[in-house]
Amino acid sequence: MKGSLDEGAFEQNREFVTSRIGLYSEFVTSRLGVYRSRESPVVTEKGEYITVTYRADFEREDGVSLRFVFRKDDESHRLCGLWFDSPMLRS
Repeated sequence: MKGSLDEGAFEQNREFVTSRIGLYSEFVTSRLGVYRSRESPVVTEKGEYITVTYRADFEREDGVSLRFVFRKDDESHRLCGLWFDSPMLRS
């Protein structure tokens, strides 16, 4: 799983998700600014799910937690869950 989420795949998924979440994307951007970069992922497995967690840097806040959840048996890596967490988003 980790090997199949290289930088190009991450960017492609990020653009796809951004296009689908509409107003939430605008909310995140209005609070955090533009996405700049991310650290290496932490991949964990629990039951039938794989969770990929990143720390990402945005224009106005660094260290934002991004969590992506996928079904383990889904070869297409279709996203099942997505969470953004940071102090600025919680305020």
